[in-house]
Amino acid sequence: MKTMATNLSTAVTTQAFNSGAYGAITASFVRELAVKLEGRSTTFLDISLEASHSWPNGIFQNSRYLQLVLRDGCVQAITKSYKLPTFRKTKAATPEAVVKVVNRYLARVAEMEG
Repeated sequence: MKTMATNLSTAVTTQAFNSGAYGAITASFVRELAVKLEGRSTTFLDISLEASHSWPNGIFQNSRYLQLVLRDGCVQAITKSYKLPTFRKTKAATPEAVVKVVNRYLARVAEMEG
C-alpha cells in the first residue's frame, strides 16, 4: 500500500493498490485506487481487456477499458471504451459482490465477441 500525492485540496489520503480485494477480476489489467475525502471512502477501478504493453501509444484509454466507481454500496461506470456494451449501475456492498458483478459483465463481453 502506497500513499500518493494528490492535487485535491480536500483529500486526506490517497492509496494505490495493484492487487487486493479486487484481484479476482478476470481482466488483463486491473488497477484500484482508494480515495478518502472528508471521512468518506471511494474506490475507483481501472479495468482493461488488453495487457498494458498492447495499448496503442501506451495509453490506457486507447484500449478496451472500463472505469468504475464504488461508493455507498453501488458499482457504477464513469467511463468506458466505445467498443464495450453499457455497464449498468448495480448494488454490490462487498468486494466479493463487486468481483462477481464485474466478472459477469466481462463474461458477457467475451460471449458477445465470440
